[in-house]
Amino acid sequence: MFRRTSPNQPLFGAETGLPESSRGRLKNSWAYPFRVKVLPLLMRKEEYFADLYSDGSGRPNWSVARNIALLYLQETFDLADKEALDCLAFDCRWQYALGLEPRDAYLSRRSHVEFRSRLVGVDPEMTRLRSLFEVIRDAMIADLGVSISKQRLDSTHLVSNIKTRGRVDLFGKTLMHFLRGLEQVWPDRMVRLSAGLLKWFEEKRKNSWFGPGPDKKKAEKLARLATWLYEVREVFAEDREVCNSDRYQLVERVLEEHCEITFSRSDDDTPGAETQDSQVREETSDCAVTVKPGNRIQDPGGTLQSPFDPDAARGHKGTGYSGFVTETCGNEGPEVLTDYDVLPAGPDQDKSGAVVDRLVESGCKPEVLFADTGFGTGQSIVDAQADGVRLHAPVARGNGRKDRIGRDQFTYDDNTGEVLRCPAGHAPARHGLRRSENDRGTKRLHAYFDGATCRRCPLMSRCCVKPKSQGRKGQFSLEITQKLVEHDRRLAEQEDAPFRDPYSIRAGIEATVSELKRAHGLGQLRVRRRVRVRLAVALKVTACNLKRWIRASIVQQRLVATARHVRWAVESGLFALRAPQAALDGLIGEMSASPT
Repeated sequence: MFRRTSPNQPLFGAETGLPESSRGRLKNSWAYPFRVKVLPLLMRKEEYFADLYSDGSGRPNWSVARNIALLYLQETFDLADKEALDCLAFDCRWQYALGLEPRDAYLSRRSHVEFRSRLVGVDPEMTRLRSLFEVIRDAMIADLGVSISKQRLDSTHLVSNIKTRGRVDLFGKTLMHFLRGLEQVWPDRMVRLSAGLLKWFEEKRKNSWFGPGPDKKKAEKLARLATWLYEVREVFAEDREVCNSDRYQLVERVLEEHCEITFSRSDDDTPGAETQDSQVREETSDCAVTVKPGNRIQDPGGTLQSPFDPDAARGHKGTGYSGFVTETCGNEGPEVLTDYDVLPAGPDQDKSGAVVDRLVESGCKPEVLFADTGFGTGQSIVDAQADGVRLHAPVARGNGRKDRIGRDQFTYDDNTGEVLRCPAGHAPARHGLRRSENDRGTKRLHAYFDGATCRRCPLMSRCCVKPKSQGRKGQFSLEITQKLVEHDRRLAEQEDAPFRDPYSIRAGIEATVSELKRAHGLGQLRVRRRVRVRLAVALKVTACNLKRWIRASIVQQRLVATARHVRWAVESGLFALRAPQAALDGLIGEMSASPT
């Protein structure tokens, strides 16, 4: 049963039994700003999590606000569950920060873990934690006076709690994962499998069959495992209960993505032909089925990497996920993390659009968003401009020459977007739709120039207008979509100092990514599957914001105390200042308001 946390302060809090000097030190620690600024925000948003509990008349829940605060503190100090619960029970700073009496500072590990499990089951997209992140972010920005006009974006590689060691390991783990689940849920159906597979299953549980070995041995193991995976799929193809299980679907996914299955009539087989190491044949009543590992995988990044984390993908940095972090920049005080996201590992191209959309929707839209070359594409620049944001990111040049004449040097009609004239002053003969070289399925606007004129032009070797064929005859054409024009315009801009000098501020987010990985454990997570990775990243990013907010609040609190002591000393006549009183009042006011 859901019950809101009472806003009343405890009569005998954690500070009651401490001496006066220790109480002062407690208020000067991180616990006081957390209790005063963070805990009230969590209490006001407890209704977000009411549906995690039943509406019946069961036992009331432990405080939701304090449970979430405990998760944030756990990620702030990068602690395991047991360590965090021990701090709650024995550390008076944690009890003071959460507004608890020592006798109430107990939470079982089961309740702590079940709260996360409920959150994962009810809200796989983590919209509640994102809402809390935005509430804390906005309060931090207002309290510290942080400007959001300039922000910077970067991505980092996240690794869930998995290990990958090639396709032999993947095939074996997937097969073992299915057989263990079958033995636990439907043990009577194990007899349907072949004796060789059951014997391997028993031996595999005792010792590892997939140790390192010669390449020939690896090929034999891989081929045998592929055959057994196919056997599992065919044996239980008509069993609806088994087919609907996640483990069986992983077997199908491995066969689809990593194996080649061919069928041939038994009459066509050459008599006496021997089976190769990389190919195993299974004879059926009508035809021979050939199952072998595929040599070429069409989409290596999107294939299954581990049966224990099917959501993980493979990018150029390795297997796992891509985490995206955005923060403010250009402020004198601490910077605020304004957005985050988690996606399967892959390239950063065109990922900035979703970041800008979330920032605009949450009321945290920047004027300029700095990013590296991975985010810089013509389409990303166009999409950001549509939202009123300048994406300050360089674009990849590719293999083109530096003195290339790009589309940005052509003159266009503002209404139609058609080319009026080229840099040499020549007008196109016509415009028409033609399939793009990079996207054969889409027709895009092209400008066509007279071939004879282009061949006589002294700029032809550097111009982006190219002939259809080898250049001996026919017209020259140029694709003139907006994203390509913006790409060429950015290529010209990024060579000049007005672009490079402001761009140097982007490097600061590398320190933030390093802080998240080293201080909060973002690089190597303790969880698997995308939903739990989302949960971990949401908690860690919010914890990083809270840590920065608390540090700035402690500095501000000490400056206020210093300003009060200065005022008291002057008014008491302990020492005299030559500065006028108005200047002294201004200095004290500035010290009281400054977060740094």
